[in-house]
Amino acid sequence: MNVPFGLASGRYFWARMCGLFLIAVSFGSTAEAGQWRALVVGVDAYQHVSPLKGAVNDARDIAETLTAAGVTDLTTLYDADASRQAILSSWQDLISRADADDVLVLSYAGHGAQEPEWVKGSEEDGMDEVFLLAGFDIAAPGNGERLRDDDIAAMLRAAGGRSVLVLADSCHSGTMTRSVDPRITRLGTRLVGLPPFENDALRSQPLPPMLAGNAQQSGDVQDLPNVIYVGATVDGQVIPELLIAGEPRGALSWAFARGVEGRADLDRD
Repeated sequence: MNVPFGLASGRYFWARMCGLFLIAVSFGSTAEAGQWRALVVGVDAYQHVSPLKGAVNDARDIAETLTAAGVTDLTTLYDADASRQAILSSWQDLISRADADDVLVLSYAGHGAQEPEWVKGSEEDGMDEVFLLAGFDIAAPGNGERLRDDDIAAMLRAAGGRSVLVLADSCHSGTMTRSVDPRITRLGTRLVGLPPFENDALRSQPLPPMLAGNAQQSGDVQDLPNVIYVGATVDGQVIPELLIAGEPRGALSWAFARGVEGRADLDRD
Protein backbone atom coordinates (compact mmCIF):
# COMPACT_ATOMS: atom_id res chain seq x y z
CA MET A 1 0.00 0.00 0.00
CA ASN A 2 1.47 3.33 -1.03
CA VAL A 3 0.30 6.20 1.15
CA PRO A 4 1.21 9.80 0.26
CA PHE A 5 2.41 11.82 3.24
CA GLY A 6 1.48 15.48 2.87
CA LEU A 7 1.61 18.14 5.54
CA ALA A 8 -1.16 16.63 7.64
CA SER A 9 -1.78 13.23 6.11
CA GLY A 10 0.68 11.46 8.45
CA ARG A 11 -1.54 11.93 11.48
CA TYR A 12 -4.67 10.71 9.71
CA PHE A 13 -2.77 7.74 8.24
CA TRP A 14 -1.78 6.70 11.74
CA ALA A 15 -5.33 7.10 13.00
CA ARG A 16 -6.52 4.79 10.22
CA MET A 17 -3.69 2.31 10.76
CA CYS A 18 -4.30 2.12 14.52
CA GLY A 19 -7.92 1.27 13.79
CA LEU A 20 -6.75 -1.61 11.60
CA PHE A 21 -4.41 -2.82 14.34
CA LEU A 22 -7.24 -2.75 16.88
CA ILE A 23 -9.37 -4.87 14.58
CA ALA A 24 -6.58 -7.27 13.70
CA VAL A 25 -5.38 -7.87 17.24
CA SER A 26 -8.79 -9.14 18.31
CA PHE A 27 -8.70 -11.77 15.51
CA GLY A 28 -12.40 -11.34 14.94
CA SER A 29 -15.31 -9.15 15.89
CA THR A 30 -15.58 -7.65 19.36
CA ALA A 31 -18.52 -9.96 19.99
CA GLU A 32 -16.19 -12.94 19.58
CA ALA A 33 -13.33 -11.50 21.61
CA GLY A 34 -13.14 -11.51 25.39
CA GLN A 35 -12.50 -8.61 27.71
CA TRP A 36 -9.86 -5.98 26.97
CA ARG A 37 -7.26 -5.45 29.71
CA ALA A 38 -4.53 -2.81 29.63
CA LEU A 39 -1.31 -1.72 31.32
CA VAL A 40 -0.48 1.89 30.42
CA VAL A 41 2.91 3.39 31.33
CA GLY A 42 4.14 6.97 30.92
CA VAL A 43 7.33 8.58 32.27
CA ASP A 44 8.23 12.28 32.19
CA ALA A 45 9.91 12.85 35.56
CA TYR A 46 13.28 11.17 35.09
CA GLN A 47 15.49 11.66 38.12
CA HIS A 48 18.95 11.34 36.54
CA VAL A 49 18.47 11.88 32.78
CA SER A 50 16.71 14.62 30.83
CA PRO A 51 12.99 14.80 31.67
CA LEU A 52 10.23 14.67 29.09
CA LYS A 53 7.09 16.77 28.78
CA GLY A 54 4.53 14.69 26.90
CA ALA A 55 4.85 11.02 27.86
CA VAL A 56 2.44 11.20 30.80
CA ASN A 57 0.03 13.19 28.62
CA ASP A 58 0.22 10.31 26.15
CA ALA A 59 -0.42 7.67 28.80
CA ARG A 60 -3.33 9.54 30.37
CA ASP A 61 -4.92 10.14 26.97
CA ILE A 62 -4.65 6.45 26.06
CA ALA A 63 -6.00 5.39 29.45
CA GLU A 64 -8.95 7.79 29.28
CA THR A 65 -9.73 6.78 25.71
CA LEU A 66 -9.64 3.05 26.50
CA THR A 67 -11.84 3.65 29.54
CA ALA A 68 -14.35 5.56 27.43
CA ALA A 69 -14.30 2.66 24.96
CA GLY A 70 -15.38 0.28 27.73
CA VAL A 71 -12.09 -1.12 29.11
CA THR A 72 -12.57 -1.62 32.87
CA ASP A 73 -9.46 -3.62 33.78
CA LEU A 74 -6.86 -0.90 33.31
CA THR A 75 -3.68 -0.26 35.31
CA THR A 76 -1.82 3.04 34.94
CA LEU A 77 1.74 3.69 36.08
CA TYR A 78 3.07 7.24 35.77
CA ASP A 79 6.52 8.64 36.59
CA ALA A 80 7.96 7.24 39.86
CA ASP A 81 5.17 4.66 40.10
CA ALA A 82 6.44 3.12 36.85
CA SER A 83 9.31 1.19 38.40
CA ARG A 84 10.64 -2.02 36.87
CA GLN A 85 9.15 -4.10 39.67
CA ALA A 86 5.76 -2.37 39.40
CA ILE A 87 5.55 -2.89 35.63
CA LEU A 88 6.55 -6.55 35.72
CA SER A 89 4.27 -7.30 38.68
CA SER A 90 1.34 -5.43 37.13
CA TRP A 91 1.70 -7.35 33.89
CA GLN A 92 1.95 -10.63 35.76
CA ASP A 93 -1.22 -9.77 37.73
CA LEU A 94 -3.04 -8.73 34.54
CA ILE A 95 -2.27 -12.07 32.89
CA SER A 96 -3.41 -13.97 35.99
CA ARG A 97 -6.83 -12.26 35.68
CA ALA A 98 -7.16 -12.77 31.94
CA ASP A 99 -9.16 -15.47 30.19
CA ALA A 100 -7.86 -17.21 27.08
CA ASP A 101 -9.90 -15.04 24.69
CA ASP A 102 -9.08 -11.69 26.32
CA VAL A 103 -7.15 -8.96 24.50
CA LEU A 104 -4.19 -7.42 26.35
CA VAL A 105 -2.78 -3.94 25.71
CA LEU A 106 0.69 -2.83 26.81
CA SER A 107 1.44 0.86 26.21
CA TYR A 108 4.71 2.66 26.98
CA ALA A 109 5.63 6.31 26.46
CA GLY A 110 9.03 7.55 27.60
CA HIS A 111 12.74 7.48 26.83
CA GLY A 112 14.17 4.72 24.64
CA ALA A 113 17.80 3.72 24.32
CA GLN A 114 20.14 1.02 23.03
CA GLU A 115 22.87 -0.97 24.73
CA PRO A 116 25.31 -3.63 23.49
CA GLU A 117 23.61 -7.01 23.12
CA TRP A 118 24.01 -9.41 26.02
CA VAL A 119 24.36 -12.42 23.74
CA LYS A 120 26.78 -12.02 20.84
CA GLY A 121 25.00 -12.41 17.51
CA SER A 122 21.47 -12.28 18.93
CA GLU A 123 20.67 -8.90 17.32
CA GLU A 124 21.29 -7.92 13.70
CA ASP A 125 22.73 -4.54 14.71
CA GLY A 126 24.50 -5.87 17.81
CA MET A 127 22.32 -3.72 20.08
CA ASP A 128 19.51 -4.45 22.52
CA GLU A 129 16.66 -1.95 22.74
CA VAL A 130 15.75 -0.52 26.15
CA PHE A 131 12.91 1.39 27.80
CA LEU A 132 14.19 3.69 30.57
CA LEU A 133 12.15 4.18 33.74
CA ALA A 134 11.94 7.15 36.12
CA GLY A 135 14.66 6.05 38.54
CA PHE A 136 17.16 5.06 35.86
CA ASP A 137 20.79 6.07 36.44
CA ILE A 138 24.04 5.03 34.77
CA ALA A 139 25.43 3.71 38.06
CA ALA A 140 24.07 0.76 40.01
CA PRO A 141 21.58 0.20 41.49
CA GLY A 142 19.76 2.82 39.38
CA ASN A 143 20.74 1.20 36.09
CA GLY A 144 18.41 -1.64 37.02
CA GLU A 145 15.46 0.69 36.39
CA ARG A 146 15.07 -0.22 32.73
CA LEU A 147 13.25 -2.78 30.60
CA ARG A 148 15.32 -4.56 27.97
CA ASP A 149 13.81 -6.01 24.80
CA ASP A 150 14.38 -9.46 26.30
CA ASP A 151 12.19 -8.45 29.25
CA ILE A 152 9.43 -7.31 26.90
CA ALA A 153 9.73 -10.59 24.97
CA ALA A 154 9.32 -12.55 28.22
CA MET A 155 6.26 -10.47 29.12
CA LEU A 156 4.69 -11.19 25.74
CA ARG A 157 5.45 -14.92 25.87
CA ALA A 158 3.88 -15.07 29.33
CA ALA A 159 0.60 -13.97 27.74
CA GLY A 160 0.36 -17.42 26.17
CA GLY A 161 -1.91 -17.43 23.14
CA ARG A 162 -3.86 -14.33 24.20
CA SER A 163 -4.02 -11.50 21.68
CA VAL A 164 -1.67 -8.65 22.63
CA LEU A 165 -1.29 -5.14 21.26
CA VAL A 166 1.94 -3.33 22.21
CA LEU A 167 2.24 0.43 21.65
CA ALA A 168 5.72 1.92 22.17
CA ASP A 169 6.06 5.69 21.80
CA SER A 170 9.81 6.10 22.27
CA CYS A 171 13.02 6.20 20.30
CA HIS A 172 14.48 2.86 19.14
CA SER A 173 10.98 1.42 19.49
CA GLY A 174 10.57 -0.91 16.57
CA THR A 175 9.83 -1.46 12.93
CA MET A 176 7.09 1.03 12.11
CA THR A 177 7.79 4.46 10.62
CA ARG A 178 5.63 7.54 10.67
CA SER A 179 5.33 10.98 9.14
CA VAL A 180 5.30 14.10 11.27
CA ASP A 181 3.40 17.24 10.28
CA PRO A 182 6.12 19.93 9.98
CA ARG A 183 3.65 22.59 11.08
CA ILE A 184 3.57 21.06 14.56
CA THR A 185 6.08 22.50 17.02
CA ARG A 186 8.87 20.07 17.89
CA LEU A 187 10.13 19.84 21.45
CA GLY A 188 12.84 17.49 22.75
CA THR A 189 13.45 13.89 21.68
CA ARG A 190 12.71 10.65 23.51
CA LEU A 191 16.28 9.43 23.28
CA VAL A 192 19.03 8.82 25.81
CA GLY A 193 22.52 7.68 24.82
CA LEU A 194 23.96 5.05 27.15
CA PRO A 195 27.64 4.50 27.92
CA PRO A 196 28.78 1.00 28.93
CA PHE A 197 27.64 0.00 32.42
CA GLU A 198 30.48 -0.67 34.86
CA ASN A 199 28.17 -2.56 37.23
CA ASP A 200 24.87 -3.65 35.69
CA ALA A 201 22.25 -4.35 38.36
CA LEU A 202 20.11 -6.36 35.93
CA ARG A 203 22.76 -9.03 35.45
CA SER A 204 21.86 -10.54 38.81
CA GLN A 205 18.20 -9.47 39.07
CA PRO A 206 15.69 -12.28 38.43
CA LEU A 207 12.36 -11.88 36.64
CA PRO A 208 9.10 -12.53 38.53
CA PRO A 209 8.11 -16.23 38.51
CA MET A 210 5.53 -16.08 35.72
CA LEU A 211 7.90 -14.21 33.43
CA ALA A 212 11.06 -16.12 34.32
CA GLY A 213 9.82 -19.25 32.57
CA ASN A 214 9.41 -17.29 29.36
CA ALA A 215 12.80 -15.60 29.34
CA GLN A 216 15.11 -16.17 26.39
CA GLN A 217 18.43 -14.62 25.52
CA SER A 218 17.03 -12.73 22.56
CA GLY A 219 14.68 -9.82 22.04
CA ASP A 220 13.19 -11.41 18.90
CA VAL A 221 9.42 -11.82 19.21
CA GLN A 222 8.74 -12.91 15.63
CA ASP A 223 7.62 -16.29 16.96
CA LEU A 224 4.56 -14.67 18.59
CA PRO A 225 1.78 -14.54 15.98
CA ASN A 226 -0.69 -13.39 18.65
CA VAL A 227 1.23 -10.11 19.18
CA ILE A 228 0.90 -6.90 17.19
CA TYR A 229 3.73 -4.50 17.98
CA VAL A 230 3.54 -0.83 16.97
CA GLY A 231 6.68 1.24 17.50
CA ALA A 232 6.97 4.98 16.93
CA THR A 233 10.06 4.69 14.73
CA VAL A 234 12.57 2.19 13.40
CA ASP A 235 15.53 1.28 15.57
CA GLY A 236 18.37 3.76 15.31
CA GLN A 237 16.16 6.79 14.64
CA VAL A 238 14.99 9.44 17.08
CA ILE A 239 11.51 10.86 17.45
CA PRO A 240 10.57 14.33 18.66
CA GLU A 241 8.02 15.28 21.21
CA LEU A 242 5.47 17.56 19.55
CA LEU A 243 3.13 20.33 20.62
CA ILE A 244 -0.27 19.01 19.51
CA ALA A 245 -3.44 20.92 20.41
CA GLY A 246 -1.40 22.98 22.87
CA GLU A 247 0.07 20.01 24.77
CA PRO A 248 3.42 18.17 24.51
CA ARG A 249 2.66 14.78 22.96
CA GLY A 250 3.98 11.83 21.03
CA ALA A 251 2.38 11.59 17.59
CA LEU A 252 1.89 7.81 17.74
CA SER A 253 0.05 7.90 21.07
CA TRP A 254 -2.04 10.85 19.90
CA ALA A 255 -3.04 9.03 16.70
CA PHE A 256 -3.80 5.81 18.57
CA ALA A 257 -6.12 7.59 21.02
CA ARG A 258 -7.89 9.48 18.24
CA GLY A 259 -8.26 6.25 16.28
CA VAL A 260 -9.89 4.50 19.25
CA GLU A 261 -12.25 7.47 19.66
CA GLY A 262 -13.58 6.82 16.17
CA ARG A 263 -11.44 8.65 13.63
CA ALA A 264 -10.11 5.30 12.40
CA ASP A 265 -13.67 4.15 11.68
CA LEU A 266 -14.06 6.18 8.51
CA ASP A 267 -17.03 4.15 7.19
CA ARG A 268 -18.72 4.31 10.62
CA ASP A 269 -19.49 0.60 10.73
